[in-house]
Amino acid sequence: MLITDLITVPLATLVLATGGGECYAPKPIMSFSSTISKTKYNISESAWALTGFHGGTGITLGLAYSPLYYEFLPHYSVTQQNGKLCVALDKIKVYFRARPIVFISSEFPRGSCEFNSVLEHENKHVKTLRKMHKKFSKPFKEHVQDIILQARPLKIKSEYQMDGAMDKISAQMQAQLDEYLVDISNELAREQIKVDAPSEYERVNKTCDDWDTRLRAD
Repeated sequence: MLITDLITVPLATLVLATGGGECYAPKPIMSFSSTISKTKYNISESAWALTGFHGGTGITLGLAYSPLYYEFLPHYSVTQQNGKLCVALDKIKVYFRARPIVFISSEFPRGSCEFNSVLEHENKHVKTLRKMHKKFSKPFKEHVQDIILQARPLKIKSEYQMDGAMDKISAQMQAQLDEYLVDISNELAREQIKVDAPSEYERVNKTCDDWDTRLRAD
C-alpha cells in the first residue's frame, strides 16, 4: 500500500553539483513504525452473511479478519548535477501494521455459551496475528532498509519528467515490499490454519448445546 507525498525543489533553487556523469545522493533517511490496532468486534451480521463473506463450506459462526499490511510515505529531492536533473529518494516513513477485526454471528446473544465459545476461538486467531506481527516487525524494517539503499537516483532531461521518475522509484520499492509481504502473509496463513485444526472445531462444537436452535433460516 502506497501513500505518496512528493517534495520537489523549485528549479530556481537547484544546487549545481560537481562530480561524475551519474546522479548521486546521500543515504535516504528512514523512520519506521510498527503498530497493531485494538481488536474491533462486529456482532451485527448473521451467520448466513458471514458464510457469504467467508466463502467456505458449512456455516460460518465467527470470522477473524486479521491481515498484515504496510504503508509508506516517500519524500524526494531534485538536484542539478552536471547539467542534468537528478531525482532521488530523500526520506521515507514506513508503517508496518495489523488491524484485527472479529465477527461473531448476531444470532448469539452476548454472554451466551455460543457467543463466548466463538469469541474464544476467534481471539486465538487475533493472538496468532499479534505473535506474527511481533515476529516480523524487525525483519520487515531490515528489509525496508535494504530496499531503500537500492533505490538509485534517476537522471531526467527536464522538469516534466520529475513525477514519472518519482513514480518509478516508488513502484520499484513497492514491488519489492509487496513480494516480501506475500511471504509473511503466507506464513501467517499457515499459522492461522493450525488454529482451525479439526480438534479445535470439535472442542468448540461440544462446548454448547444450542447451536442449531439459535440460527435463523435466512
